[in-house]
Amino acid sequence: MNPIRFDLDQGTFSISNGTEGAWSWEDIAGCEVLNEEARFHKSSPPFSHRVYGGGTAMPLFAFGDPGLYVGLRITLKDGQELAAYVSEKPVHHNTDPYFADRKEAEKIAAALTASEPHTA
Repeated sequence: MNPIRFDLDQGTFSISNGTEGAWSWEDIAGCEVLNEEARFHKSSPPFSHRVYGGGTAMPLFAFGDPGLYVGLRITLKDGQELAAYVSEKPVHHNTDPYFADRKEAEKIAAALTASEPHTA
């Protein structure tokens, strides 16, 4: 799911799943794709409990791992950090839903950091 809505006429973007609100496109300083541990989702500051990438021979959900949320941390020029979650529900590392959410997040990040506004 794409949590970012672009208003090209106004030069703004808004977030529907994460830090709610609307901001000017020109205020974006950077954007990175991150994974947040599912058990801390919405109970602590966004992306304060990250799950880092890397391969594993056995999926972690086989051990009862709650999974993760794929999202974007968008940094504004004033230092404010925004969160936008691509995953609507927890996904598990190295699974098809994880790869689909990750691909969507990378596409959105590229659109957000492009020199000219365009939709993802």
